[in-house]
Amino acid sequence: MKKKAVVLLITLGFITVITVLIMQTVTLSKSSLDDLTKVKTQNQLMLYMTNVTKLLKNQKADDIRDYLLDQEIPVFDEKSGVNLTVKCQALDDKLNLNRLLSCNNTKCDEIIKRYAKDKELADEDYFLALLKDTVAPLEAGERRAGSRIVIDDKTFSDGCILNYKTIKQIQDKYYQELKDPNIYKINKDEFLDIFYLSDLKLKDGNNSEPNDAVSKVLGCYENDDACQKEFNNINNSLKKITRCSTSKNNQTIQTKDLIQCKVNLYTGDESHSIVFKYNLNHKAKKRVVSIDEFF
Repeated sequence: MKKKAVVLLITLGFITVITVLIMQTVTLSKSSLDDLTKVKTQNQLMLYMTNVTKLLKNQKADDIRDYLLDQEIPVFDEKSGVNLTVKCQALDDKLNLNRLLSCNNTKCDEIIKRYAKDKELADEDYFLALLKDTVAPLEAGERRAGSRIVIDDKTFSDGCILNYKTIKQIQDKYYQELKDPNIYKINKDEFLDIFYLSDLKLKDGNNSEPNDAVSKVLGCYENDDACQKEFNNINNSLKKITRCSTSKNNQTIQTKDLIQCKVNLYTGDESHSIVFKYNLNHKAKKRVVSIDEFF
C-alpha cells in the first residue's frame, strides 16, 4: 500500500512538472506571438504614416491648415478590411510644458497648480514638484521628499518630457506616495490638448490663439488680449531648456509650419496608433520631424 502511494506521488509529481512545462511553453508561445503581432502592427502603422505624409506633401500648407486640421478623417478599405482614422492638429495653440516647467516664475507654477486644482488633487505642490524635478531638477536634493523619481528608479528618464509615458510614471509615483486616486482624473487626450510635449525649439511669433482648454487653464477667455499675451510669453519668452540640449530633435521650426498627426488603426476590438510631427514647410529637408510613440 505504501509502495502504491509512493508511486502515485511520483506520478503526480511528474504530471505537475509536465503541466508546468506545458504552461510555460504556451506562455512563451503567446508572448512570442504577441511580440510578432506588435511588430507587424507597427510596420503597418509606419506604412500608413508614409502614405499620409505623401498626401500632406502634395497639398498646399494653407489648404491643410484651413481644411484638414482638427478633423478626424475615417478611411475604410473593403478589400483589405483596413479601418483607420487620421487626425492632424496645429501645435502652436498649446502650452509648451517643458518651457513652462523650466520657468523661474511663480505665474508659470500657478498655471500647473490651477490645472491640478481642477483635477481636485490633494497636494498640488507635490504634483508640481514631481513635474519640475523631472524637467528642471535642482543641483542638490529635491523640491519635496520623493519628488525626484530618478533617485529611487534608475530606469526613469528625467530631462525633457517628450511623451505621455513620462506623465503616466509621474501619476503612478504621485499615487504611490499619497494614495490620492484623483491623480488618475488626468486624461491623456485632454492633457495633450493643453500641453505640447517636445524638445523642439519653436521660433518666436506666429502663435495661434490659445485653444479653449488652454484658455481655461490660463484663467482667461477667447479673444482676450491679456490671455494671448500671456500665452505668447510662456511659449516664446522663457529661458532655454538646457536639459534638452543633447536631444537629436533640438531644432528650430516656425510654429505655423509644425503640425502633429495621429493615425489610428482598428483591428477587431483593439486600436493601435502612431503619432508623428510634420513640417508643412515644403523647403524643409526633413518633413517628418519626429515619431513620438506607438501605443
